[in-house]
Amino acid sequence: MTETQRLIQDFVQYLHTPITSSRDLKTDQTAFQEPAIENLLRFAVENRDKLDELLSNIATTLPSELDVYKKGLACLISGTLIEFGGNPKIIADTIVKQLENHLTAVESFFSHAKQERIDTDKLSLKDVDLLFACDADAVKSWITAPYVVLATMTSICRVKEARIQLRQNGPFITQVVHLEDDIDNLYYLKQVIYSVDDFELIALHPESKTGLRLRAEMIQNNFHFFTLLQDQYVNQFGSLADFAHLKRNEKAIQLAKGVNISGLDEQIHDHALFGFYDYGSLDEKGNLLQAVPPANWLFGEGTLYHVPKLNGVPIVLLGKNSLGGRSWDITFCTPVHEALKPKLEVLEVLSIEQVEEQIKQIQSHIG
Repeated sequence: MTETQRLIQDFVQYLHTPITSSRDLKTDQTAFQEPAIENLLRFAVENRDKLDELLSNIATTLPSELDVYKKGLACLISGTLIEFGGNPKIIADTIVKQLENHLTAVESFFSHAKQERIDTDKLSLKDVDLLFACDADAVKSWITAPYVVLATMTSICRVKEARIQLRQNGPFITQVVHLEDDIDNLYYLKQVIYSVDDFELIALHPESKTGLRLRAEMIQNNFHFFTLLQDQYVNQFGSLADFAHLKRNEKAIQLAKGVNISGLDEQIHDHALFGFYDYGSLDEKGNLLQAVPPANWLFGEGTLYHVPKLNGVPIVLLGKNSLGGRSWDITFCTPVHEALKPKLEVLEVLSIEQVEEQIKQIQSHIG
């Protein structure tokens, strides 16, 4: 038996050993001081070429009938192995499935607590004992759910396919929204779910007859989009008179792309260089309305999913910034995980003829 096999065997054996008393459940870092865990992590640090083998074995074992508390620990260990350089694709789906199971059990935990009239914000040892007697797995899941959330973030922030698949899981998203205030870091997972990947759209500036066809990757909200769109638009058309005077916030742009700026201690805001509207803001002549109704504004707190589509494609119209000092804190644009590298890619610079054709289609649609 190789050292790798022995360590995996010890770890799997540890996972199979159930916790039978609530007093053995640890809620701090001492949970990871078990010899089987410490030895595995020490080996992983010293043998980076074995990370994928370790992850493969955990991925195979995790769906088994293991102790739920230890499944939660195993997920966080997997996230650590990924951060060491392991391939997240090996185990991302398995971790997400475990989070689904954990969230379902956490819902049961709160249901039992409500039934027993227990305040979960002020749990005593006696309360935990009572809830453990009612549903041990629910208590174990409640304790380790934050670990599984962290592991999920670590994996899906590195695997676009896993993010896309997750966004199609309606019941899971409902659970996340329902429990986001009760489980640490679940809010940030919701932010990832509500972000976009492989999202194509068109941005038009009717006054200058310019336009771009774009693809968005991991853009979290419209403020995030505004910062990256302004960068691309001024970069592409900065030589034109309409845009030559516009000054981009370079620090905000770098942060929005997930670039770490060392030594940054100032509070950064980006500011609007344009007005951002949906296609309903055009008049019958193909120009932006003099006073665009608020219903046609793009609000920064929204997401690109909210941008109305024409012929299946989201259309964003740019005009003069009529809101004066409109600005937003860069925290709207900063990726929620260091593994994320958002981008807004220019797929095509539209010709004047293409822009005019797009405007005609909008006019025809709004009649």
